[in-house]
Amino acid sequence: MNTNEIIIDKDSSSIQISNKITAIQRKSYNYMLKIAKNEFKKNPEKQIFTVSADELLVFFDIGNQNYSRLRTELEVLNRTQIRYNILKKNRKSKISGAFTLISEFEYERGVITYSFPHKIRNMILNPKMFGKINLVVIKSLRSRYSIALYELAEDYLNVQIPKMTMDKFRELMGLGKKQYYKFSMLKKRVIDVAVNEINDRENINFTITYEIEKVGQKITHIKFIVHKKENTDQT
Repeated sequence: MNTNEIIIDKDSSSIQISNKITAIQRKSYNYMLKIAKNEFKKNPEKQIFTVSADELLVFFDIGNQNYSRLRTELEVLNRTQIRYNILKKNRKSKISGAFTLISEFEYERGVITYSFPHKIRNMILNPKMFGKINLVVIKSLRSRYSIALYELAEDYLNVQIPKMTMDKFRELMGLGKKQYYKFSMLKKRVIDVAVNEINDRENINFTITYEIEKVGQKITHIKFIVHKKENTDQT
């Protein structure tokens, strides 16, 4: 196995979420999704999945003794409701709404037991429209904004990321209405942090730039442009 790549086919609707979760929570969810998808291939009737805390802590370099922190992060993840399918990439799909990324969660003796929301379980584990997300890349990213933008770019890698209103973008980043309300702060704390971190990574096969649109003095839209790097193999 290529140690620079651990790829999961992640459903587009669960990429395009209101990112009200921490970097650790999103990283953990992606890894738990990988475990579940592998088990689902063997047994499509399987409902409950398990992963060891040590496996998560070691893979993401969270700290091999940080069990309490991981447990707390997963407890919050389990009760945080998010909106999904925000950009409606699949125009034929009417699926949208809100859910918790994991519907059940137990932690006992270092073993995490979890399941997914029943109504969208099959969609998550056997997606028809997806982005290929590299968990090794996710591991290297520090900001939750960088992770969200990286996943969005992978979701639209062979087509253009649609121009979006600033409200849609803020929702995809998980920002409240008053958080970084001024564009100068949004640019400094969110947009440039995400773009620069992605562009600095040698293990990402593209770079990102962006354009903004104004009506008068008000910034109304943002569009991200993905530039594939030369001399890289794209699958």
